[in-house]
Amino acid sequence: MFKGNFAATESISLSTDPLTLLLAKFDELSTTLDSRIEAILDKKLENEIKDFVADALANEGHQIEANKRDDNQNFAQIQQELDNIEQA
Repeated sequence: MFKGNFAATESISLSTDPLTLLLAKFDELSTTLDSRIEAILDKKLENEIKDFVADALANEGHQIEANKRDDNQNFAQIQQELDNIEQA
């Protein structure tokens, strides 16, 4: 097995090799890009969830209002029928 200066020389020559430096830079940029893409997708997903929840709450609010109107109409009809029975 080789020991001593050969390993150190090999390490130095590999670290200064232009292709190795280029690959290291590419890896660094790729990691940075992956992180940015992930952050953008997370933010987009967060916004989509917020929009979905807001729409669901708005729809629920409209449904509650519609149910109230129906209940009020039903109550008015029942009240009218009771009034008619009392008058008869």
